[in-house]
Amino acid sequence: MLPGISALLDEKKRLFAQLPEILTDVARDEINKYNLSFCKCMYFPSQGFFLVLEMQKLTEQISSSQNTTRSSFLSRPSITDYSYLSDASNRTFEKEQFEKLNAQLEASTDLKFEFKAETNYFYKNYKMHELDRHYGDLASIIKDLEFDIIDQVQDKFME
Repeated sequence: MLPGISALLDEKKRLFAQLPEILTDVARDEINKYNLSFCKCMYFPSQGFFLVLEMQKLTEQISSSQNTTRSSFLSRPSITDYSYLSDASNRTFEKEQFEKLNAQLEASTDLKFEFKAETNYFYKNYKMHELDRHYGDLASIIKDLEFDIIDQVQDKFME
């Protein structure tokens, strides 16, 4: 739909187009907050915003951080070496190690595990819920606004 038909629709589309930049900034803030070497922030229509951790990278960081004095959950001595977590031949081991790591993440941060997709683990925290409240489900809002406009046009056409 072309711009100029609805100011509200234009604003929602503008926000949607800015999401990559916004989410990059949020991910950068979360990296600093949790002392991570990586993370992504993603938006899924109908599901909201998630902080995404790639388990292999996280386990590598944990292994390397055990020799540092950085003050974050990653450098606590109770975390063991999970370098074998990605071994596809041992799914039980992977699941057990993930459960231990996840329990430590959730106990020492505000991260709450939501789901896994391939090697990515999706979490919610206060910031992700804040994004959900602030932006809402932009893709669905945009589609609803477009359908409302189409309905109005059809009603006028039928008159």
